[in-house]
Amino acid sequence: MTFSDFIQICYLHMRDGCHKYEYPQHISALFMIEPPETGIYAKRDEMESYYPFHHPHNTLGKIFRGDDAVSQNDASKIISFFNPVGFIDRFDALPEDTKEKMISDFQKKGIKFGESEASEILVAEFKEIVFSIAQGSQGSTSQNVPRVDARGRLIGEIAPTSVFLDRTANMIVIGETKIKVTPILMTDEIRPEEQKYIAALLEAYAELKHTEKLTIEDLMHDYCFLYEDLQNQRQFFFDAASVYQAVRDAFQDGDQEFDILKKEAYEGIRETYIGQYSDGFERLRQVLIKITNTSFQRTELVKFTHLIGNSEKKGICHMLVEDKRIRSWVNRF
Repeated sequence: MTFSDFIQICYLHMRDGCHKYEYPQHISALFMIEPPETGIYAKRDEMESYYPFHHPHNTLGKIFRGDDAVSQNDASKIISFFNPVGFIDRFDALPEDTKEKMISDFQKKGIKFGESEASEILVAEFKEIVFSIAQGSQGSTSQNVPRVDARGRLIGEIAPTSVFLDRTANMIVIGETKIKVTPILMTDEIRPEEQKYIAALLEAYAELKHTEKLTIEDLMHDYCFLYEDLQNQRQFFFDAASVYQAVRDAFQDGDQEFDILKKEAYEGIRETYIGQYSDGFERLRQVLIKITNTSFQRTELVKFTHLIGNSEKKGICHMLVEDKRIRSWVNRF
């Protein structure tokens, strides 16, 4: 199934008053977080750069028909701010007979609907299509991607020797079962869930340079080393976020186990974090050194191989900032 196949079926059954050339952006917006109204990295309104598919009408018509390919940039925007709540709500609001016709049309394209909710199957299909485009392929899928192993299996029920994360294929492998997972891609634009840890990093950079405030633009123009460090820290965060998404989507207790992991990470770095340092950047540096030497024992996630490396450990530290367990690299109390 292609992007065009997917949106054409949706258009038949939930047109929402759109023209065909409007539909690529309309359907994509249903799969995306709404741009925040406030915050230091608030997105501009939907008529500017936040949403994808700002192209001439004739180009959008070709994308709808499948005559033109979806660009990697447009697909990356969808994946970067992916949230299917809008689509699920819209699908669930359809009359039952309309849902049945829509499901039938997707089945004709090879989509199989099992025990999972139909909306979950469609979300997984759309996400796989768009992710493959963002990765540079044609964005076509030929089979369904299982969302939950054994419809709710617990991580603790699985033998340690049978579990690993195949990063090359983006799959969690459990014995003979393979569960497709979608990494969260880092983009140039700051995502809403990055605001707290990015602000904390900028505060630490400013203290290092003995200035009241620094922006990302300041780093780009005047402090190349710090801008490079910021990009590294963002990659750490996205590596950890990808692991979180993988275990959350694949297992019933994925959220719980990742929370245990974060709690243990904080316990491992706390004494280092509250130490005395010359500036916040040095505190950050020492905490990241400490976390790479911290072993996790209590979470079932330790049974996975190739799951939690140094990059993911560092990224968890930034998650702790987002969770407000760490409030600042400058003011530790």
